[in-house]
Amino acid sequence: MTGRTPTGGLIYGIRLRSESVYRYVGLTTKTAQVRLRQHLKVAGAGTKTPFYDWLRKQQRDDVTVDPLDWTDGLDELGEVEIAWISLLRPNFGRSASEETRAKMSAVRKGRPMPSSRRSAHTRYHTNRGIKKDTCQYCIEGSS
Repeated sequence: MTGRTPTGGLIYGIRLRSESVYRYVGLTTKTAQVRLRQHLKVAGAGTKTPFYDWLRKQQRDDVTVDPLDWTDGLDELGEVEIAWISLLRPNFGRSASEETRAKMSAVRKGRPMPSSRRSAHTRYHTNRGIKKDTCQYCIEGSS
């Protein structure tokens, strides 16, 4: 290992070999393969994020990483990553459209949902006789 400071970075995408849609877009100063191995190791350790949950469900041989872009300058690396995410995952970090929200609402119809945190507290603590020192409503109810 040379101990040199990286002068640029790589934008990479992770997807299933059988699909063209990227599940994850990231940046690294290492190679794409090294970064994929790091992701697999973190996922294997049980880290809970949507991406790592997805990664754990896949067969290792079915997951591939593609180098997408190289940037000669660490200052621009984050901006280039954002541009690639916008290009490849256009809804990432944005609000859903009216049509999409209507579809999501239809899927949830019939499922009981608490109308407030207080309601959820009543359902999960009060009605079951549970008191927790860390619950704001249990603490208020004890005073």
